[in-house]
Amino acid sequence: MAGLSFECDWRFAMNVSGRQKARAGYLLSWSGVGGLNLAADLTVRNPHTSTGASSLTGPTVKCVGLIEKFSFAGGQEDPIRIVAYVTTGTAAALRVKLASGITTTKFTFSFAICDFDLDARKWFESAFVQGKAKAAGVVDTTDGILQLLIDATPTRVNPDLDLVLCRMEFQAAASDATSVNLQFATGAGERVVKAWGGEDGA
Repeated sequence: MAGLSFECDWRFAMNVSGRQKARAGYLLSWSGVGGLNLAADLTVRNPHTSTGASSLTGPTVKCVGLIEKFSFAGGQEDPIRIVAYVTTGTAAALRVKLASGITTTKFTFSFAICDFDLDARKWFESAFVQGKAKAAGVVDTTDGILQLLIDATPTRVNPDLDLVLCRMEFQAAASDATSVNLQFATGAGERVVKAWGGEDGA
């Protein structure tokens, strides 16, 4: 398991039903860049209710956003990129902060992704921060552009419903000062732990 990329069905996560199964990802927390604390204002049903779950417990999940894509090359100093859908209120708060100017790029975040193993017939955790910790990083830049983006136009969750979410995208560079353990799996019986952040080799 080298590079780690997870495509998630955020619409399934929003309208989860016991009659269908898909990979679901949740941006559980996001705060920093000089006082911006994004609210966990989405509450959705938790598909992973089987015993043994350590990152997603209880019948519901309270989160900042629903993940569409998670990308990570797997190295201790490699960046993490997440695309997620957030509420219009969260999008507005982020736009205000970006417009007023960011005084620091430091922030913390946490996430959890679960999937269904068709062979084992059970849900499992695909990716999460161990110990319910928060990963500390800095907002990365690409060609001088801060990698903290929010779409101007909301996206409908369902064509038949008057419910919209906004696409948020960010890339986190690892912090040299703080390290967390990230656990990944591609099936119910396979797990690997990757250190992220801190001094490489420390």
